[in-house]
Amino acid sequence: MIHQVSYEFFFAGLSFLLLFAIGYTLKKFRFPYVLSFMLVGILLSLILAPQKDSPVMFKILEHIAVPLLFFFIGLDYSFEKLRGAVKIFLPGIIDFIFNFVFPFLIIHFGFGLGFIDSFFLASVIYPTSTAITSKLLFDYKRLANPEAEFLINLLIFEDLVVILLLPFLYFFSGIKTEDSFPDFQDYFLLIVKLIGIFLFFFILYRITKRLSDFLDRISDEDIFIFLIFGAIILFSEIPNIIGVPASVLSAFLLGVVIPETKTKNRIELSISPIRELSIGVFFFLFGYKMDFTLEKINLTQLVFILAMTFVFKFASTYLSGIIYGLRKISALRGALSYCIRGEFSFVILTLHEKIKGISFFALVVNIVLGTLLFAYATKIAEFIFIRKQKS
Repeated sequence: MIHQVSYEFFFAGLSFLLLFAIGYTLKKFRFPYVLSFMLVGILLSLILAPQKDSPVMFKILEHIAVPLLFFFIGLDYSFEKLRGAVKIFLPGIIDFIFNFVFPFLIIHFGFGLGFIDSFFLASVIYPTSTAITSKLLFDYKRLANPEAEFLINLLIFEDLVVILLLPFLYFFSGIKTEDSFPDFQDYFLLIVKLIGIFLFFFILYRITKRLSDFLDRISDEDIFIFLIFGAIILFSEIPNIIGVPASVLSAFLLGVVIPETKTKNRIELSISPIRELSIGVFFFLFGYKMDFTLEKINLTQLVFILAMTFVFKFASTYLSGIIYGLRKISALRGALSYCIRGEFSFVILTLHEKIKGISFFALVVNIVLGTLLFAYATKIAEFIFIRKQKS
């Protein structure tokens, strides 16, 4: 027993040190932390291949990582902000058709995969990484560019679509074969429960608005972190208890209902370190547990899926940018910068074992190439339009 405990702590300490060292080193090359954490996991997986069990403390952090991530996404939004993003609706629909509907049809009918496999693969391909794209916009000082507002609003639209998709993805993940599809009554019951969750959080939103002064006062307490951390875990687990796979939706809505006062700033200050720690562990364990055998992967499908992550996203973003009102050079710069997949895609592919291998390799290559494309987007756009003007 003592030997097992000492091994777990040794493994945890080594992992955290490597996460810092490699993440800090690669940061100088503007390498996304998400990819750095997965690379550490892959490295330790190759070194410690016979020993695949992870420490209990890692399992706890892995379990709370996704609810914490979606809670902080919710903090960035509010009901008022969501109402103000009407202009992005048509570009968002175009983005969804190009990057979810088209890939689903191609994968289902072109590759001959089943409905559930195609649905999950299309869901992996669909969302651009909010964390990586927004970080790169800041790092490359492009937040003042005309396309920045458009890209951020499009990220918000995609976030909301993914959050609404996730309960159904969790629902589908429990279906072993397509012959065991649930009937209409099951779908109807799921939708009714989801509507009930929305109504509950809308009522909670009205209550928190009235209690904003009280929340501001108690947020100064050192033990305020217990209240918030407990609420995140509790509200993300309640849907599972009542049979609704909507833990991330609940965590997101909990973030949305927090009033935009001193309370929100206090929460971000106190919970952010736990979020960073848990998200790092989540992606680290994803790489650590990954099976890297290429034998089961169809390379033709892999290349085709990787191509879809760039071609459809580029085309839809450029077209959406023009509709949104951007100049052609800004729309092109935005389209070249919007191809990176990330945290949402990795969360989705963990739900369906059959697509893990092919999705993982496609996403890793996409992040590397997408980051390079972002870095050179301005130069490429200027080269194309300046050369066109000269000619």
